[in-house]
Amino acid sequence: LKGVFQIVLSLGLIFVGHFIFVNTPALTGGNSGISAAPSLSLGFVDFGELSVGGMRYSYEQGLFILIWLCAAAGMVAVVNMRRTRFGRSLVAVREAEAAAQIAGINTRRVKVTAFILAGAFGGLAGGLLMAQLRYVQAEQFGINMGL
Repeated sequence: LKGVFQIVLSLGLIFVGHFIFVNTPALTGGNSGISAAPSLSLGFVDFGELSVGGMRYSYEQGLFILIWLCAAAGMVAVVNMRRTRFGRSLVAVREAEAAAQIAGINTRRVKVTAFILAGAFGGLAGGLLMAQLRYVQAEQFGINMGL
């Protein structure tokens, strides 16, 4: 989708997501929300109770370190992805979709894969936001979040 149609679809998805969030209280807490105290452990490292070299870090400090590690890993992944065949396909589709299609690139597959990767990065960011807020409510993710 392009242009106005993409905007309408995005707004529709926001309203559908908000409706589902509010009307599934067993899962999301409904309008009142849900509190969460997630564990910040990755493998054998617990960032919630991080201790390095005899120094203990608080939950917030460990979350700060985890966010920067995720941001660095994401940047490294994106920079290295541009060097791959898929990365070159992404650039070709972005620059000239018709020319990329003529060159034999499956533009639909490239776009869907890019959408999935963007969703994964967005999901990671949402999870880290929830870890920072420790409380999630439907009103936090309304129309203003999509603008």
